[in-house]
Amino acid sequence: MHCLPRYFGPRNRRLPSLPPRHARPRAERQMLHRCPRQMTPSRFAPPPAPRTRMTSTPSSLMTNAADGTRTGTLPSLLCQSRPAARARIAGLARLRETRSTNDLLLAMPFGACHGWVILAHAQSGARGRNGRQWHSPPGAGLYLSIGWVFPGIDRSQVGPLSLRIGLVLAEVLAPWGGGRIGLKWPNDLLAGDAKLAGVLIETRAGAGDLAVVVGIGVNVRKPHLGEFAAAGSVTSLEQLAEDGGPTVETVALAVIPAIIDALATWDPADSAVWLPRWRSLDILADQWVSWIEAGVRHEGRARGPLADGALLVETIAGARQVRAGEVERLRPARAPAV
Repeated sequence: MHCLPRYFGPRNRRLPSLPPRHARPRAERQMLHRCPRQMTPSRFAPPPAPRTRMTSTPSSLMTNAADGTRTGTLPSLLCQSRPAARARIAGLARLRETRSTNDLLLAMPFGACHGWVILAHAQSGARGRNGRQWHSPPGAGLYLSIGWVFPGIDRSQVGPLSLRIGLVLAEVLAPWGGGRIGLKWPNDLLAGDAKLAGVLIETRAGAGDLAVVVGIGVNVRKPHLGEFAAAGSVTSLEQLAEDGGPTVETVALAVIPAIIDALATWDPADSAVWLPRWRSLDILADQWVSWIEAGVRHEGRARGPLADGALLVETIAGARQVRAGEVERLRPARAPAV
């Protein structure tokens, strides 16, 4: 520092021979009086800022994630860029591998999962809608679950939330999608006919409240899934982006705050605000589709989602509302003649 004499060095270095005190300039004599020899520039450095730590992991989470769990702090970039979302996060756990991040949050005591985020490097038993397996190879994608508790809401009101989460995810990933990301009812993200990401929402009810676990899987790196990759049924951000695509951490830093904000501000009655944006990305709009309901196969023309989350389909017998099941888009050769 400029306030120290130029011959002051580190603490343990011996000082060179100095001229007598009376032979030195007056200003230098005053400086020697104010700055003892044992003081060095490092002593003037400000103390390091305290590190912000997340809430400790509940013992139930540690027990259920015994296959390699380590609790980590939220990345500093998230704290700086989205402080509002950071304040809503109760804890963050990063796992090397687990069976399912959704299962870990569902196994926690009711209400304890609120605000918790769990990420996994790989999953051995991940699932999608209707119990289908979601392939989660190590490091190839973003696999996370977020828990949230809604007071005074029952399961019948969760339909619009599924659409809302899918829309938020599609808008977050849009910069890396090359304009090719679309939504397939209720919340699958596709690029053409290839699946890019999916959302699974599971619920637990108790004491008039509803605990919701939002599971999200995004293919970030090019998948190596054998027959799935060969058939072209899956794709990734690496394949869609022109610059090689983002890293898994970059996607996580974009997705987590957006989903947290969507959960914190969600209102079952505000579907009219964002539903037009969902319909603009609907890949099933005016397409011939089929689905199975009560063991019977039905076909019709999709007319888009309704405010309560159901899919409106026009059939020969009249309009029907699809609320569950897998809706498949018919190929042109299989579609009925108009």
